[in-house]
Amino acid sequence: MDPVEEIKAAISCHPKASEGGMSRDDLLLFFTIKQGWFSAEEARRIVDKAVELGLLAEEGDGELRMTFSLPSEMDPFFSPSDDLPDRLEGVSVEPPEADVVKMVVERMREAGVDTRKALGEINAVQKRCGLDTEVVALAYAKNLGVEVGDLVEMLKEGLSKGE
Repeated sequence: MDPVEEIKAAISCHPKASEGGMSRDDLLLFFTIKQGWFSAEEARRIVDKAVELGLLAEEGDGELRMTFSLPSEMDPFFSPSDDLPDRLEGVSVEPPEADVVKMVVERMREAGVDTRKALGEINAVQKRCGLDTEVVALAYAKNLGVEVGDLVEMLKEGLSKGE
């Protein structure tokens, strides 16, 4: 499995993933103690890489917000590969979906929207309906009166180019 997809799958297993975010400490404890997947140092490297890749966005007080879609189906027996921490070297591709979602979230924040609540609702709709997170986030923001018309056009252009 691709390291980026494996990181996303591991984060998606966290009980608060459907709410769109969790604290850094909770995620580290989840990876190390609850699941026993990684050492503390490996877990820290994976979370740092997830932030660097734009899979998680840091918010105040150690809170992390997911910027990717939860999978519509999750393997209840998922366990990341033992060599995942070693395969992080050189991984630097930011998922294209993160760009649009990040920009939508930033605009909602600027408009005074509770982004934590919004992301939880966006992820719930995405999971329930099986739509792309970008589409749900754009519709959600637009319904709140947040200006996202240029982002809709950007997403349309990306789709027409096959991105």
